[in-house]
Amino acid sequence: MKKYLIVVMFLILLAVVSVSSAQDTCIRDSFFPDYGNCGYDVQDYNLNMAWKLDGDQWDVSEVLTFVSEWDTDELWFDFIDSYEITYLTIDGQEAAYDRQNNKLIVHYDFAHDTEYKLYAAFNGKFQWGELFDETGETRNPADGFCMLNEPNNAWRFYICNDHPKDKATYHYSLSVPADYVPAGNGRLLMIEEANETLIIPGKGYERSWDPEAKAEDGMVTFTFAMETQTAPYLFTACAGTFDMKLQTNEDGKMQLDFVDRGHNDTEKAWKLTEMETEIISAFEEFFGPYPYEDLGAIVAKTHLSAALETQGRSLYDADTTEDLVFAHETAHQWFGDLISLQDWSDLWIKEGAATYGQALWEEHKGGEEAYTAEIMTDYEMIANGKHKIVPADDEFFETLTAKTELNEKTIFDHEKAAKAAAMLCGVPMDQVPLHEGDVSFSELTEAVKASCTEVRYGPRVAPYLNDLFGTDAFKTEPKHYAGPKEIEWANYDELYGSQSYQGGAIVYHSLRYKLGDDMFKKCLQTLLEENKWGHVNEDIFIETFNRVSGEDLTDFIKSYLYYGENGHIPDLLGIETWEEARAKYEFK
Repeated sequence: MKKYLIVVMFLILLAVVSVSSAQDTCIRDSFFPDYGNCGYDVQDYNLNMAWKLDGDQWDVSEVLTFVSEWDTDELWFDFIDSYEITYLTIDGQEAAYDRQNNKLIVHYDFAHDTEYKLYAAFNGKFQWGELFDETGETRNPADGFCMLNEPNNAWRFYICNDHPKDKATYHYSLSVPADYVPAGNGRLLMIEEANETLIIPGKGYERSWDPEAKAEDGMVTFTFAMETQTAPYLFTACAGTFDMKLQTNEDGKMQLDFVDRGHNDTEKAWKLTEMETEIISAFEEFFGPYPYEDLGAIVAKTHLSAALETQGRSLYDADTTEDLVFAHETAHQWFGDLISLQDWSDLWIKEGAATYGQALWEEHKGGEEAYTAEIMTDYEMIANGKHKIVPADDEFFETLTAKTELNEKTIFDHEKAAKAAAMLCGVPMDQVPLHEGDVSFSELTEAVKASCTEVRYGPRVAPYLNDLFGTDAFKTEPKHYAGPKEIEWANYDELYGSQSYQGGAIVYHSLRYKLGDDMFKKCLQTLLEENKWGHVNEDIFIETFNRVSGEDLTDFIKSYLYYGENGHIPDLLGIETWEEARAKYEFK
């Protein structure tokens, strides 16, 4: 009898634990522990979204389909606190809920391995924010918007599980005032004009922005579908003054591009979209077949934090005028999208691959010499600390004087002035045109302009420049250079810095040099194929390269991920040593 009671009590206790521990036992992201939830797997997001400029209003109805992984009486979702929820049910049955620190806590009798649908409607003032502008204070509502959801920003727009480990399909519509145009990723299924005319785009379609289109309260609605598994940070929707072009390419893939009329250079933007298929073709040699049936670009007119690899149709901002940016985001369609991250501390896997993709694109255009130049730039940035390159014009010197007490009458010792100009221009001191004797700041300014068209400054030269100019405006060299896996989460500038990007690219170059092209490609394509629609981490990456190559590359790879106490970065194999890269920024 006692034994029976013990078993019963144990089962009751187990049930209690399983009911209460879905959130408590969550394995949290090491950089973003407050985002993403456990206990369920999202299958599909069905979103009907509407944005109105009048009042900057956001109105959404959502059906979130998920499978419960627990027997539990509550599940947590990421969702901003500020919108008013007007309706919420589970499978049509009323469900209680709480809201706490941008979490939606839904109370219901959820059963293990059972599919549910959360039906919700909510509205309120649009809560736009993004990577380097979390409050959205810089946004002008009349410019419309674009969702920038990396690394975790989707919760501002809809109820979600905001972590790349939980991928789902998306079926959505976006309605905007008729003198704007919706844009988004996925397959464009239908357009409903303000006069209720329905358009099925088919295999080819073009639409120009019409500023006179808006009737009173008239709205235009675009409907999209994304049938591939997509992480929340890779979903986007936009409203802007877009022209759009849909075409079916020779391989049968649908290319849909949006370019905002207000972009800095619309002609250049459209030319960049014409290069997309060539970029994809260049990367397929290394990464394997392009994973999606849709491609394209959304080129906005606003200054966003950065371009973003939104799945199948990347997002670019007003600063995008370079094909290298298109190459970077296109490489992400494999690294970041097809395979995502288990933890944001492994950002180097995707950002390193995309930055390395820039070198591959340069190689495609200009051969080995162009590849070497691009990868050397990455390496020297890591070896010497990230440097800035800006025009040697009045604006640079006006910025400098604004941060210091310098003025046109400030006098410098001749040797110091010559050394400063040589540092800024990267030329020998004897090439700087300065007269003998003391030098005024105005004369130094003119000498710099005569010596170079661009100035570069960074951590290696910063201490001297700070001393010369009496300022702390130049960021000094850190005592230790962190490898791609040694970064510690402090802020977005650190996470999205040169360690993850350029440092990560050096990992890929080093493996290519050590293994040779054929084996390197085989390892990359195996990593992608075995983990497609899923996620990877450092261990999976290393294990795959070890197994496929037949070599133990663990220590080799980790030497490029962890620089150690002295911060000595391994050599750029076959191209440049650490000492040679450092010597380029030494000024005697």
